[in-house]
Amino acid sequence: MKKIAFLLIIITVATSSCEYLRKKGIIGNKKRMAEYIASLENAKKDDSLNYAAQLDRLKKDAQAKIDSVQKCCGTSGKYHIITGSFLNPVNAENYNKEMNKMGYHSSIIVASNGFNLVSAYNGDNYNEVINSLTNIRTAVNQESWLYLSN
Repeated sequence: MKKIAFLLIIITVATSSCEYLRKKGIIGNKKRMAEYIASLENAKKDDSLNYAAQLDRLKKDAQAKIDSVQKCCGTSGKYHIITGSFLNPVNAENYNKEMNKMGYHSSIIVASNGFNLVSAYNGDNYNEVINSLTNIRTAVNQESWLYLSN
């Protein structure tokens, strides 16, 4: 029964589409059919160009934000990817050991507010650190964040 209903739906859609094209004078007219196909191909190209332009704008906006952060924060110091923050130093040490077992060269940074920050990755190059942040958010902790130390 389901197969019959499915076939009826397909037949209805196909005939209504053909009827639309017939009313427009496209079916039965090779020249109009070729023009119609060409218009579809042009629309597809326009969509692709628009998508590429939007992607390029997004990349430029992202780079502008990166440049702004670097200018604001300066480039001296190290960027750290923090995966855990603990008041109790023992908890920070245990988490640090866990991160090392996972293959990260983690370290503990004592922040000015007294928190023990577990850094899974550090580096001087902001772009590299951002790429690593994305990977660490996927693999370790989606709430990982950046910390700039002097």
